[in-house]
Amino acid sequence: IAGDLLDLVGDSAFETVQELLL
Repeated sequence: IAGDLLDLVGDSAFETVQELLL
């Protein structure tokens, strides 16, 4: 379960970084 939560947070952070770069 902790892995899924970490994965979810990681995806959100990655999308946020992409938006900042674009």
